[in-house]
Amino acid sequence: MTHRKSRQQPGPQTDEDDVLDIGPPLVRLTDVAPDPDRPMTLAVTFDDGRRANVSLAGMLDRSAIMAPLRDPAVFNTVQLGPFGAGIEWPGQDLDLSVETLQRLIAGQDLAAPMDGAAFTAWQDGLKLTAEDVAGLLGISRRTVFNYRDGTTEVPLATRVFCRQLAADPHLFWALYQPRAAKAASVSAKKGGISVRGHKASVG
Repeated sequence: MTHRKSRQQPGPQTDEDDVLDIGPPLVRLTDVAPDPDRPMTLAVTFDDGRRANVSLAGMLDRSAIMAPLRDPAVFNTVQLGPFGAGIEWPGQDLDLSVETLQRLIAGQDLAAPMDGAAFTAWQDGLKLTAEDVAGLLGISRRTVFNYRDGTTEVPLATRVFCRQLAADPHLFWALYQPRAAKAASVSAKKGGISVRGHKASVG
């Protein structure tokens, strides 16, 4: 979060000149409760009206600090922290911030099931050919078409990777190889590059 005061300009000053830019408003929680249908999962509500279920199973399995929460009786005592800035478990000295919960939810969204329509929308959104997708994902063109028509389930790691590519243009640009670049790479690996009709050695 940055605190930046507007630069003073010559002449009479107004109240607007004293406004501080402190970034986007803080997100708070208004409710939290154990999900009765899924173990180690919480139902949370944010002050902007969003609701989500967030699984803590992975965190509890890997974190020794959070180990006491593996006991359902303890886990279910969860409550809102001060000012809705997070959640806590009374008597355990354990808490999670809103930011941590949002990152867990974002991660779960990346891993959500991706049916044929969703995969096709992802491919079309990035304007990728079947050959492009096959190269990015390290799969065959046939598998690409199977993902598109839903005959083959899109694996977890692939779903996460696809959504990360769509969300981060820099990651996409770093990994995407246009056909021209691929052709040049293949030519170079064969021992030379054509320059004005002559073959030049590249080592």
